Amino acid sequence: MSKVIFAFATPPGRSGLAVLRISGDEALTVAARIFRRGRLPLSLQAPASGSAHDVDVAAGAGAVSAPKSALTPESALTPESALTLESALTPKSAYAPESVFTPPSAEIADLPGYRAVYGFVIHPTSGEVIDEAVLLCFRAPRSFTGEDMAEISVHGSGAVRRELIGACLAAGAEPAGPGEFSRRALLNGRLDLSQVEAVLDLIDSDSQQARRVALRQLAGQLSTRVKALRDSLIVLVARAELAGEYPEYAVGEDRFEWDDVAPELQNIYGQVQQLIDSYAAGRLIREGATVCLAGVPNAGKSALLNALVGIERSIVTDIPGTTRDTIDEWLHIADLAVRLTDTAGLRSVSDDDIENLGMERTRRTMAEADIVFWLLPADRPVNAAEIEPLRERANLQGVRVIPLISKSDLLTKQADLADFRRRWLDLWNAEFGELNEFGASVTSGGASAGETTACETTAGGTTVAGSADVGTTDFAGESEILACSAKTGAGLPELREALADLLGEMTRGGDTVDLISSERHLFSLKECREVLNELLAAGAGLPLDIITVLLNMAADALGEIIGATLSSDVLEHLFSNFCVGK
Repeated sequence: MSKVIFAFATPPGRSGLAVLRISGDEALTVAARIFRRGRLPLSLQAPASGSAHDVDVAAGAGAVSAPKSALTPESALTPESALTLESALTPKSAYAPESVFTPPSAEIADLPGYRAVYGFVIHPTSGEVIDEAVLLCFRAPRSFTGEDMAEISVHGSGAVRRELIGACLAAGAEPAGPGEFSRRALLNGRLDLSQVEAVLDLIDSDSQQARRVALRQLAGQLSTRVKALRDSLIVLVARAELAGEYPEYAVGEDRFEWDDVAPELQNIYGQVQQLIDSYAAGRLIREGATVCLAGVPNAGKSALLNALVGIERSIVTDIPGTTRDTIDEWLHIADLAVRLTDTAGLRSVSDDDIENLGMERTRRTMAEADIVFWLLPADRPVNAAEIEPLRERANLQGVRVIPLISKSDLLTKQADLADFRRRWLDLWNAEFGELNEFGASVTSGGASAGETTACETTAGGTTVAGSADVGTTDFAGESEILACSAKTGAGLPELREALADLLGEMTRGGDTVDLISSERHLFSLKECREVLNELLAAGAGLPLDIITVLLNMAADALGEIIGATLSSDVLEHLFSNFCVGK
């Protein structure tokens, strides 16, 4: 018999409502001890259970009594034996003898599932009324945890919460641990492990894309696909074991011939690889994208962050080196959560120890970012010194670095801005294109949109966007380096649109295809892929018992995703991230 646990499912703090969850085999018995049906009594003291107050309104309240059938048939609420037989109410509480409780509400203990009842909550020993409430009943196995459950909605004040916690403790329930409700849902087969993780992702989702991905995973889309792949491997295991132990029976569909098995494994391998490839988009959708504003000191990074988020988040002065630490602000672009980070300016050397610490943090932030906008201020001449810090590219693997002209309002003539763009474009391509360090060389003539890719992956994995006069970048189809002014707002809509297009490209298909967003899932899939790769490379020459072991290893790796094969340590780590009410 599972112990009865309770916790608030709503966050702490003042609110219109607070919802208390109770779960366990005797959850409704505990609820019957602290909940009474009917209007608040004028005396604020619970009347005896079974009195007229349970179904009628106090005489002076001026309200009409509800017909008994309005909520549920009377026969379902109060069997005659429930009012007289103590055994029908509850086992003895571990916290107090049954005699110390006010008489429990038998009709609550016998309430059918999916039924809401209006009433009030009381302290089970003193009978003092705590608050008016609505109780919602769930019967096993059709509940979130798979056990009997009750949810009690009360007013969300600190005083009510504290008194209700005390009432639950006195009634024999125990406080839930982090994620204990979800853990019970897993153990009782209501959810598999990937669905449990989806619950947390749904709670944490901060964009519509993240919400939809988590909801699809909660519905079982990922589980269904992984389970199908695992089942296919288990069938192959069974066939291999049959062929090894009883070869005379391994005929027809049950035979195990490598020429027949290899195509099946190739198909499974391809689907596993497809899920692995989806992680980059899934991670961005789940965690949000990190966009870093970087450049030399006083390039306009702080002013640009303030302009993009619409508040004075960073201090802006004309003094180089004003920003000493990273400053983050969240916004939503392209239906995706984006963490925009202002950084300390980078220069070759500094005698200031604090500035050096800030620059080290900038380099670390750039290495961890998904996109880096490198600002090229229009108040300085086109000079290779402005992009000198980008030569330290060893830690920028997989990061997209995009040039962006800042302070464009200082170039008042369109011809001056066009010339500034052209000269920066030539220098950018000379430094990073022709050297083939940050991207493929971008020519300056003749290429049509789509013929030149402005963002290529290097051997080291770093990507830096470039552009030709008539070419195209990989992020917004522009034919030149973007320019903007934080002071006047010029170019900011184009910058937002370019960033939205780039993020859309990086998360393409996230709304329509199965994808993974968990690093744990990625690790398990890579483990499965490694085993399958070994099998496909040497399977024909391997003994049958070794093939069976490898097939089992691949199946176990997939089983870790849905919780079919998992250690208790992983479960403890996973559920430690949950709130106690979930």
